[in-house]
Amino acid sequence: MANLNFNLIRNVVSYFIDNESTVRETAEVFGISKTAVHKYLTVYMPNPESRRILDTNKAEAPSRGGKALRKKRSQ
Repeated sequence: MANLNFNLIRNVVSYFIDNESTVRETAEVFGISKTAVHKYLTVYMPNPESRRILDTNKAEAPSRGGKALRKKRSQ
């Protein structure tokens, strides 16, 4: 098993829950990959609150994607 930094995992999960941010935003703040953030939230420290936020973000993703595309095209 890889050498895990549990302080980092705890900080990532806390940030994600406290700010109700997206996986992408959280990864950017900590300078880690989206895959790592998702693994921290679902495998190493799963909890109902992070699951709720992940589900909400997944449901909102299509509308956010459209906004990002419109913003990109308007530039």
